[in-house]
Formats: sequence, C-alpha cells, structure tokens
Amino acid sequence: MSNESSSIIPNGERQREGAVHQLRQSEPPPRPATTTQGMPQDALRSMIEAAPINVIYVDLNGIILYMNRRSLETLRTLQEYLPVRVDEIVGRSFDIFHENPSRQRRLIGNPHLLPHEALIALGPEKLNLVASAVFDERGVQIGAMATWNGAIGCGHKMPRASLFCSIAAATMRDTPMP
Repeated sequence: MSNESSSIIPNGERQREGAVHQLRQSEPPPRPATTTQGMPQDALRSMIEAAPINVIYVDLNGIILYMNRRSLETLRTLQEYLPVRVDEIVGRSFDIFHENPSRQRRLIGNPHLLPHEALIALGPEKLNLVASAVFDERGVQIGAMATWNGAIGCGHKMPRASLFCSIAAATMRDTPMP
C-alpha cells in the first residue's frame, strides 16, 4: 500500500516536500516574547508569581487585574477581615478595601505621587504597602503595582522591598500584566 501512495506523488513533488521539511528543521525555533531588556515575558511572569512578596496589579480605574500566588495565600489567612472572598477579589474594584477610594484613585492616577508607602490595618494586622506606577512600552502609565508585607511588632515595619519593587516596576514598564 505504501508503494501505491508514493507512486501517486510525482517524483519532483516528493523532492520539493523534502527540501521544505529540511529547511523547516534548520530554522531556529521562534524566540519567546521579551521585554525591551531582553527578558522573556514568561520568565518575568514566573518570577512575579513565585516572588516571596505580595504583589497586586490594578489598572487606572482601580480594577484589580492580578494578584500573585503569595498575595492569594496571605489574604486567605486574613479572609475573616476581608469584605469579599479572596477568590472574588480579582476583577473587582479596590474600592471595596478603602473608606475613601478617591484618595487612592488620585494616587494611582498620578505617577509623580508614586511610589507611595503606607502602613494599613487589616483586622489586627498592620501591613506595609508600597504602590508603584506601571508603564507600557511607550512610557504611558497603565496601572499601579502594590507590594505589601505584614508589619512586625508595634510600629516597626518590615524592611521595604524597595529593590524588588524598583526592578519589578522598571521591568513591568515593558511588560503589562494580563
């Protein structure tokens, strides 16, 4: 049967198919999408997802579009103090967390006011939060990133993750989060 099927294709056609197949094998595999610094976008997403710090991304309308794994895990331990279930936060406005959301909207909408650091209360916990502007590849602000950790003791903040925040914010200027 294989002789019959090969006799249907003219000999010249078989040679051309072989040349195309050989050309495809010699081409380098497509390169993954990268940031302008050359870092693969998948690597950036993986780093942020696995980062040992809580990361939340909001758009300029205050809609929470992303929370990394650490944020989800940490917020689950504080579930009883949240206005909604942790799994319902992404896609909602950050207004649910603020008594005066207009202040936060002014902050995230003005990159000159960012980064901004605040100590906030969530139930009995005190959280150290740093909000930073996120830009697209043209330098236009598209949202804000909040990184946060729990505070230690009475009035003593955990060391800021300023280096991580600076690196992530700079890299995210080139790679908006989904």
